[in-house]
Amino acid sequence: MRSGGLSYEVLFCQRGFTPHYAEHVVDPMDECPKLVMADPHTRRSAIIYNLSTGRVEWEAKVPGSSVPNPHTARMLLEDVERFGSAGDIYCCDRDNNIIV
Repeated sequence: MRSGGLSYEVLFCQRGFTPHYAEHVVDPMDECPKLVMADPHTRRSAIIYNLSTGRVEWEAKVPGSSVPNPHTARMLLEDVERFGSAGDIYCCDRDNNIIV
C-alpha cells in the first residue's frame, strides 16, 4: 500500500484488539513470523499473532489490579539464564511486576 509517498503493509487489524505495542519476530520455536503485541486497555493481555496463518495463536491476560498493563510484551529469542527460555513472552503485570 502507498499513501503520500510512504509504502506500508498492515500486519494486524482485528476488531476487539487495541495493541499499544507490536514487535515483529521470527519465533525460535517454529521459525514462523509472528507479531508479539501488548493490549493494556481492551484485553489487558499479551498476544502472539501468527503472520503466516493470520490467527491469534496465544493470548494471556496479565494478573493484578493497579496499572493498565501490559504496555509492551517481548519474546525471548534465546535462552536467558534464570529468566526464561527462547519463545517465552515477558511483560509487566497490572501491579508492575515483570512476568514471564
